[in-house]
Amino acid sequence: MAAGDPRWLVVGAGSFGTAMARILGPSSVEVTLAARSAEHADAMRASGSNERYFPGFQFPEETQFTTVDEAADQDWDAVVLAVPTSAFAETVERFARRAPRFVSLGKGLDPSGRRLSQVAAEYIDPACYATISGPNIAREMMLDLPTAAVLAGTDRDTVLELQQVINGFAFRVYAATDVVGVELAGASKNVIAIAAGVLEGSGLGDNAIAAMMTRGLGEMTRLGVAHGAHVQTYLGLAGVGDLMVTCRSPHSRNHRAGRMIAEGVPIADIRTKIGQVVEGMRTAPIIADMAAAAGIELHICDAVAQVVGHDVPLPDVVRSLMSRQPGFEFSETS
Repeated sequence: MAAGDPRWLVVGAGSFGTAMARILGPSSVEVTLAARSAEHADAMRASGSNERYFPGFQFPEETQFTTVDEAADQDWDAVVLAVPTSAFAETVERFARRAPRFVSLGKGLDPSGRRLSQVAAEYIDPACYATISGPNIAREMMLDLPTAAVLAGTDRDTVLELQQVINGFAFRVYAATDVVGVELAGASKNVIAIAAGVLEGSGLGDNAIAAMMTRGLGEMTRLGVAHGAHVQTYLGLAGVGDLMVTCRSPHSRNHRAGRMIAEGVPIADIRTKIGQVVEGMRTAPIIADMAAAAGIELHICDAVAQVVGHDVPLPDVVRSLMSRQPGFEFSETS
């Protein structure tokens, strides 16, 4: 990096944060990856890789490493928030005065039920904020396999400015302004992916999985539109694109969680076995409550919420879904 290059900080050295730090490495910014512990930061600095998540994958030589505590005492040109949604509020509050631009990688909802941009707006100007989403499996990003994403923000100039930095040869970034749709799609597709994992783990076949994904996309869209999102967003990378990869990739944590549920692994043990946060398990009950408040029916999301949030036996939930009387596929007025 040349002297005076913009300083970008990635907060969170998990799988997605690591992949984004590596994606940003070849761009015209100075990249620093912040880990929670000094031990983790020191290990990455010594090895030039994040052995905890991606053994053997080297960062660009210029990448720097620090801790979240140390980073919070410095100023940055942009901060990328790659933390679990449960830690999002405290993180954005901590860095609110440290940068003029923020990019969220979160695909979930705040425990209060708010979207992450709504949480961020308590601490920073919404025009300074953007969120990135799409079919972005971190391991494939690390391998420099072709990947596309959508970057959404309410301020067009901010989005285009950030897009120029993040976009690369293998990581294609498209711009959007539908923050509501992109955020709700990213949260709800995780819930549908759990259902896909359950079906696959139960051996119910590809027909069932395809039908569930299709109906699930309909549920995602209804939820988004009820909260002001654009239908087109759900036909794009943040909607059908992310849904396809999260429902089918063996690298998807939510998909793996669904398979474990089908195998009879206790809900309380799934996160421990996976070793990382499974956002769909946290999000499902929140989305079920949002749907009830909005007066819309989300049968698949409700079923997942019953299993992960209320410990309803899986056979009972499947039986209830399959015994519903089917009506018209689409509303006759649509």
